[in-house]
Amino acid sequence: MNAPLTATAIREAVIAGTLSAPAFLRERWQQLRRLNDGARDPAWISLAGEAQLEGQLAALAQRDPAQCQL
Repeated sequence: MNAPLTATAIREAVIAGTLSAPAFLRERWQQLRRLNDGARDPAWISLAGEAQLEGQLAALAQRDPAQCQL
């Protein structure tokens, strides 16, 4: 996937219907999981679990992309 890398470009692509926000976010989540597999990342920001991601995507699906803030 050649996904846009700025928040503005991602938002515009979702509004235009050329990018699926759930598919994009799942792919990025999977990429982060692979990168951190087995690593003990000392960062205070933790990577969401799959259930948490799916819950957030379900909530996102109920919203109009044009009304979502960055």
